[in-house]
Amino acid sequence: MNLLNQHPRTNCGSGPLILIEWNVGGHHETYLRIISSVLLQQGHQLVVLCPDPKALQSALADRLPPDVISRCKAIAIGGPEWIRKRPRWCAGLAFRAYGQIIQNHVRDAEKANGGAAAEVYFTCLYEHQARMYYAVICGLRGREWTGLYLHPHIFHCPDRLAPGVKRKWPISRLWSLPGLRGLLMLDEGIAPMVAQAIGRPVTLLPDIADDSCRTDDPLALSLQKFSAGRPIVGLLGHLVPSKGVVALARCALADSGSIVFAFAGEIHWEMFTEEEQDLLRRLKTDCPHVWIHDGRIPDESAYNMLFSSCDVIFAAYHDFPHSSNTLTKAAIFKKPVLVSSGHLVAERVIRYRLGEVLPAGSSDGRILSILRNLVLRAEGWAEASKPDWAGYCRDHSPERLAEVLLEFFPRNQR
Repeated sequence: MNLLNQHPRTNCGSGPLILIEWNVGGHHETYLRIISSVLLQQGHQLVVLCPDPKALQSALADRLPPDVISRCKAIAIGGPEWIRKRPRWCAGLAFRAYGQIIQNHVRDAEKANGGAAAEVYFTCLYEHQARMYYAVICGLRGREWTGLYLHPHIFHCPDRLAPGVKRKWPISRLWSLPGLRGLLMLDEGIAPMVAQAIGRPVTLLPDIADDSCRTDDPLALSLQKFSAGRPIVGLLGHLVPSKGVVALARCALADSGSIVFAFAGEIHWEMFTEEEQDLLRRLKTDCPHVWIHDGRIPDESAYNMLFSSCDVIFAAYHDFPHSSNTLTKAAIFKKPVLVSSGHLVAERVIRYRLGEVLPAGSSDGRILSILRNLVLRAEGWAEASKPDWAGYCRDHSPERLAEVLLEFFPRNQR
């Protein structure tokens, strides 16, 4: 039976839709803000449980009229740190207590909306947080729930555990809990396998991106001044080994200085070997053509201005089989990307002609050669390759998101 994009709902009352997001950083705030905005415009009554309700309400106020925002109540909750702050508790008790807190918020929301049962939507489901989701879902006591399943390592790499995952708490334990209506996913290649495994419908969600920019952003202005008109290759976000940081660093050390290499984001030093740390430190001392911001990028607008300041985006991640929001931003800002072969990101780059694919096992010299070719003839590359940036933007747009969410959470069943 084909379970893709079938989404029967048994709860057809007028209960609220409750969005839960306890994670911060990355693109969590973007997804929460845009999804909340779309659902409100489609007429839903929302209760959003998140770490920073004021920031969410402020962001929604910039996009929506007051009468629409009045249908959204945002409530502050903690995340994994809530449990970590209780070291003297039995771990099981701490998880159950956290689940009880969420259940109380759900009950209050139902009472405020006439008592009709709520449906819960997790704006992300991570495998390494399976025990938290298990506790919360058990606390929901059979209420309908669904969520966006991110980074499905267990399906992409069944022979090994995802980082931070304990065998005692595989995410597969969630699929047997009552109330599961189905899942949303970003990965079109893996969705049929997931639907078959969980016995529930799986709907594909576009990998949306925030496109806001501040032209006076100090980080971007610093990079632009530093480049002095030279082309820029950028690696942005969390700077961890899997992002290809070391490979790009070696390219920078080998380059003559005709290209600016920009590293922007918090460098997770503890994840690199001592030898790799020494190599990264050499970038500051031996490479006058390297620009580094070792720290959290303040917000999406700052991130986007840095992104748009680059001529080529380096996204040749190691062993990354999932969807990447980087491609959506590359299409929005019309920047060619260099990605690694073998996974979903490479398939999309080829399909939409978004950049170049780095063959497996490429040497540092080969990587640098491809980068130089891309960055020094970016305009000629675009003319010859005819990238379908518009098509990618259309397929991963807020408008496409609205279509999917309207199908998944129909107005007449809210």
